[in-house]
Amino acid sequence: MHRCLNMSDTPHSATGSFLIVSADDSASVLRDVNSGQIYTVRHTCSLTESSVVTAEIETEPPLHSTYTITEITEERTIEIERSEQPPTAASQSKAAEQSVGELTRTERAGRGVIHVITVPTTRTETAVADILDDTQSLRERAGRIGVSRVEIRAAGNTVSIRYMP
Repeated sequence: MHRCLNMSDTPHSATGSFLIVSADDSASVLRDVNSGQIYTVRHTCSLTESSVVTAEIETEPPLHSTYTITEITEERTIEIERSEQPPTAASQSKAAEQSVGELTRTERAGRGVIHVITVPTTRTETAVADILDDTQSLRERAGRIGVSRVEIRAAGNTVSIRYMP
């Protein structure tokens, strides 16, 4: 007689940076910021929704369908803010060189990234509102970059999204 191995019998672990998509008293939903993989984690510690943790997770027996956190090496809150400051001169210059709808990604001095988007001048505030409506994507990208602050600046036809430590 042959016994077929059910994949749910096999433990699985993952290590990486995870966005806490939701959290309550009994479980949390984590999304790997690099792969997009979703994990349901039974609580063994207190997690804050919308934060990013660098952790190791492992499936729980007997079904291995939910995970538990075995180690957290870092947890950070991702702050998102709309700045009253205009985009820097460098960002405005980049926006002037590209077509409407185009995005340029540049490394920040030190650590982080700046995204510069050229928009129609009449749609700048709408573009900023759309960006701010998608906080989950902003936090996930910040987690992937390894920063804890996102700042949106806008003026004229330029919107800059600054991912900073």
